[in-house]
Amino acid sequence: MNIQSANQRSTRTKVRTPQHSPVSGKLAMVGKFLFAAAAVAALLNVYIYLNQKIAETQRQIRKTERVLHETEREIAQLRIQREQLMAWPHIKNMIARFDLKLHGPNPGQVATMSILTPDQAARIPLESVAAVRTPGSGVIRN
Repeated sequence: MNIQSANQRSTRTKVRTPQHSPVSGKLAMVGKFLFAAAAVAALLNVYIYLNQKIAETQRQIRKTERVLHETEREIAQLRIQREQLMAWPHIKNMIARFDLKLHGPNPGQVATMSILTPDQAARIPLESVAAVRTPGSGVIRN
């Protein structure tokens, strides 16, 4: 239902156009295009930069993993070598090679140690534990 009178003129009859010249419109379009192109170029540069950093980091990780692997292999080899050097056949060969005259210990060379529980250690004063008796020199205090 239309309640307007027929005599009234419509306010929509005239379409207003901008008061700009045709050259400024083209410049505005070119400016918008250049801004969009610059934004795309900046995003591409950031993408390339980040990919380069990721590749560098991956190379560094691979290098570190290689060094870690080599170190683990070296540790395993050193453990094997230690076990071989601590084995009785090797010790026996070294005794024979260097012609060591080994003999049993003298009575004063061997001392026994007892391991105390924390309760026992709390009851014994530290001074009595620190005193060491040697054969011939008496008591030495540390």
